Amino acid sequence: MKKALRAGEKGTIFLTTMVSMLIMILIGGYIFQVTTQDTHLIAKMKKSLQAQQIAEAGLARGLSTLATNWSSSIATSDVSLGVGSYSTSLISSGGRYLVSSLGTVNDVSRTVTAEVTAPVTSAFNYALAAGSELEFEIVGQSFIVTGGDLYGGEEVKLEAQAGSSTITVGKIDSGGEIEVSGSGTITTGTRTENAPQVTFPMVDFSYYQSIAQSTGTYYSASKTFSTTNSIPSPDGRVVFVNGNVTISASQSTTATIVAIGSITISGGTTTISPPSTQPAMLTQTGTITVSGRGASNSSGLSVTGLIYSGNNFTITGNHHTVTVDGLIVSHGKLEGDYSGSAHNDLTINYVNPGNLSGISGGSNSTTIASYNS
Repeated sequence: MKKALRAGEKGTIFLTTMVSMLIMILIGGYIFQVTTQDTHLIAKMKKSLQAQQIAEAGLARGLSTLATNWSSSIATSDVSLGVGSYSTSLISSGGRYLVSSLGTVNDVSRTVTAEVTAPVTSAFNYALAAGSELEFEIVGQSFIVTGGDLYGGEEVKLEAQAGSSTITVGKIDSGGEIEVSGSGTITTGTRTENAPQVTFPMVDFSYYQSIAQSTGTYYSASKTFSTTNSIPSPDGRVVFVNGNVTISASQSTTATIVAIGSITISGGTTTISPPSTQPAMLTQTGTITVSGRGASNSSGLSVTGLIYSGNNFTITGNHHTVTVDGLIVSHGKLEGDYSGSAHNDLTINYVNPGNLSGISGGSNSTTIASYNS
C-alpha cells in the first residue's frame, strides 16, 4: 500500500516544483530574448546588406555618369531604389575627386566611396591635332573643317592671305598662342590659349606588323607604289612597310597603310577606306607628306578614318585636294605651307574613331584610383 506523505515532505516537493518552474520560466524568457535579439540582428544585417547594395548601385550610377560626361552633376538625394534609396555626391579637394554614395534602408545606412581622376582630353576629340605647332598659311583655296575642332600643343596659326581664301573651323585650343589673320574669310569657334595638354594615342606597331606578315603584305624595306605597282588590299587589310612609302600615282585600297619611316604622296589621288576598327594611315617615326606640283601633276588624298603621324603631317605645293572623313593626328607639327600657291583644298568631315585595334589612349576615360566600401 502507498505510504502517505508527511506535511514536511509535501512542502519540499512544492518548493522544488516552484523552483523548477521558475528556472523553466527564466530559461524560456532567456531563449525568447535571445531569439528576439537574433531575429532583430538578422533583420538588421539584411537591411545592412540591402543598404550596401543600394549604395554600390548609386556609386555605379555616379561613376557611369562621370565617364560619359565629366561635367555632369552627380549630386542626388534620396533616389528610390528597391526597398531603400541612395544619395550621391562628388567632393573635390586639391585636385582629387571622391565620389560618395549613401544607401539607406529604413534606419540602416551604408556608405561606399571611390576616388577618381578627371579625364584628360584626347587628341581624338579634334579634327586636327598637333603635338607641337598647327599652322596653315593659305592663298586662293578653301580650308574647311566641318563640325571639327583644332588643337596645337605649342601654338595655332591660321592665315588666309587672299580674299578668296576661306577657313572655317570649330573651336581652337592651343597650349600656347593662337594667331588668326589675313584678308580672307575666317570663321572659328571659341579660342583658348594656354589650354591643358591633351593625350595622344599610343600605337602598337607590332600588332599591325604581325597582321601584314600573316597575309604576305609585309615589306622589309622602303616601297614605292605607282601605276605598275599598286597598293594591295589584303584580307587582313594591313600593308606594313619597314621603311618609307612613296605613292606616285592614283591608288585605291581598303588596307591600313603603315610605315616605320615616312609616307609621301607625290602624284595622283590616293583613296584609303579601311575597316572601321582600324586606322587609315600610320607612321612611327616619319612624316606624312602630300605634295602637289601643279595642275598637270596634282596630288590628292581621300581617306575614311584616322590619319596618324608619329612625326609631322605636311601639305606642300599646289593643286592638291585632301578630304578626310575622320581626323588627322600628328605627334609633331601639322602644317600646310601654301604661301604663294593656289588651288589647294583641305576638307575634314570630323568623325571620332572611338576604340581602334592596336591603339590605346585614344579616348577620354575616368580612372578609378581607389574603392572603399
